[in-house]
Amino acid sequence: GIFYLLREDPEARMRELVERMYVLASEAVAFTAISAWSAEREPGEFYVDPGAALALGRSLTKAVVVRHDYHPGDLTVYLYKREWR
Repeated sequence: GIFYLLREDPEARMRELVERMYVLASEAVAFTAISAWSAEREPGEFYVDPGAALALGRSLTKAVVVRHDYHPGDLTVYLYKREWR
């Protein structure tokens, strides 16, 4: 989860970073984050709402997967550059 330490305007900074990664990628981008649905929270850490992560992904591609099933406090987002027809 590379975003958990973002301090100033973390949502905007995460969006900027993900958009840049997507532009630079040739096939796909994947990133992990600490989920806002996590039962445990630490002060000063940035937690990503899974719905907001999906919306971010959908703003870039229709081929997006959000996984929230492998660890209770994490989520992973996959953004594919190919579009299904």
